[in-house]
Amino acid sequence: MSKKNIIFFNVNMHKNLIFIGDENFIKTFKELKYFFNFNYNFQEISQSFKIDDLNIYILLAEDTKKIKSLNYQNCIILVKPNYKFSDFDTINLPCSIYELQSKIEEKLISKKYKLNSKIQVKNYFLDMNARTLFKKDISIQLTEKETKLIEILNMNSQPLKKDELIKLIWNYSSTVDTHTLETHIYRLRKKISDKFHDQNFILINENGYYI
Repeated sequence: MSKKNIIFFNVNMHKNLIFIGDENFIKTFKELKYFFNFNYNFQEISQSFKIDDLNIYILLAEDTKKIKSLNYQNCIILVKPNYKFSDFDTINLPCSIYELQSKIEEKLISKKYKLNSKIQVKNYFLDMNARTLFKKDISIQLTEKETKLIEILNMNSQPLKKDELIKLIWNYSSTVDTHTLETHIYRLRKKISDKFHDQNFILINENGYYI
């Protein structure tokens, strides 16, 4: 299976995504690396392991006991049934590979909102918390889905096809079709065209949509 080139959070967040755990945990996610739509690394956990501010870590809840100091901002905890864990971003297990991928993407995007409220998009700035796109003293208000659409397109160097965008924006919802996506893109393009007189903010070619 060829590796997909869809989302590389570590490049855009200036952080690396690292799965930490024992040998079996690492082996599992090594095997899944070419399935997921994001890039990540591995590191074996130990009593001397330290969480730093330079990375985002994913680990099992029971392995948190092996770490002296946890940083809730930089950790995503995988929680098995009947294991209580609070004050951290968590993902409940078991779940399917598709669900796990979607939940990890959601957590990473959420953390990016917290870490970097404003990002540059072409010659604009996107405030993800305020859901505002602005240039100089002109701005437009965005919906949640419009903000997410710009965010996802901006963090990818390659065009994204409609089905890829639907999966990333609506988290694999079976009720969303290409017409819904096209409507959102049409409305967003019109907003930008009306306010900024920009006809080329979101482009499309044979490979998909891109910014």
